[in-house]
Amino acid sequence: MPQDLQGHPGVDLFNLLLRAGLDADTARRRINAHAGMVAREQRYLADTAAPHTRVAYRLEYREGEDDVWQPGTPGIGVRWSLTTQSEALARLAEARQRWPHYEHQLVEITTTVTHTPLDVPAAP
Repeated sequence: MPQDLQGHPGVDLFNLLLRAGLDADTARRRINAHAGMVAREQRYLADTAAPHTRVAYRLEYREGEDDVWQPGTPGIGVRWSLTTQSEALARLAEARQRWPHYEHQLVEITTTVTHTPLDVPAAP
């Protein structure tokens, strides 16, 4: 074993898995799976400082001269929330065809989530 790997946590874990009765290939696969999980967790935690943006699309309708747009679709009242613009455009075309006496529009909803730690005083 190379000198620089002695005492390395991966080597210690590998030896523990061998002593527990696992063969070398299974021990390596388990260590690799664990390392992958840790790497994914670290990437996720690093990303929580950055804002996350989500875009969704919703149909709205109104009757004739009405100034107020209603969420959903006339007749069935479904409040579709779609994640792709192409699917939303297809639903808009369908609504316009099925309910031509209503005016329809597509609304893009952008949600930005930020994580901000709060400075909370310690418990007494």
